[in-house]
Amino acid sequence: MATPLPVVAGNTPEFEVASVRQNKSNGAASINVDPTCSDGPVPAGGLYLARNIKLIQFIAFSYRLTTSQLKSVDSAVPWATEERFDIDARAEGNPTKAQYRLMMQALLADRIHTRSAERDRVIRLNSSCWLSVRITESLATSHSTSTSTVTHPAASH
Repeated sequence: MATPLPVVAGNTPEFEVASVRQNKSNGAASINVDPTCSDGPVPAGGLYLARNIKLIQFIAFSYRLTTSQLKSVDSAVPWATEERFDIDARAEGNPTKAQYRLMMQALLADRIHTRSAERDRVIRLNSSCWLSVRITESLATSHSTSTSTVTHPAASH
C-alpha cells in the first residue's frame, strides 16, 4: 500500500533527496523502475536508481508520452535523445508508479532549470493535448536543456 509523500506547492509529491548527474560513459543503461507506460509494480523502499538513461526517456516516463509525442519532443529538442544522466533519488514510504512519475516531473523541472535562461515552445501532440517544452540555455555550457509538461484543455478550465 502506498504511503503519503511529501508535497510541494500544488500538491505534487517530490523526492526527499535526489542526485542528478550527466553520464558521458559508454556503460550499460539500467533503471530499477519500469519506464514503460504500464502501471506495474515498483520496488519497495522508495529508491529510484537510473544509470546512463537518455533525458528523453525520463521525459517519456514522467509524462507517459506515446511514440508520436516522443517524435515531437525529438524534433523540438533533438539533443534530448543523446544526453544521458544518472539519477539516484529516495522517496518517503513506498510510492506507486504514478507517484514516481509526478516526483520525476518535479525533479526534472527543478534540476534542469538550475541557473538557466528560459524560453517556452509548445508542440501540438493531437487535437486535445499539447506538450509545453521549456528550453533552457545553460550558463555553463553551449547547448540547451529542456523539461516538459503535457496540457489537456479540459483540465485547464
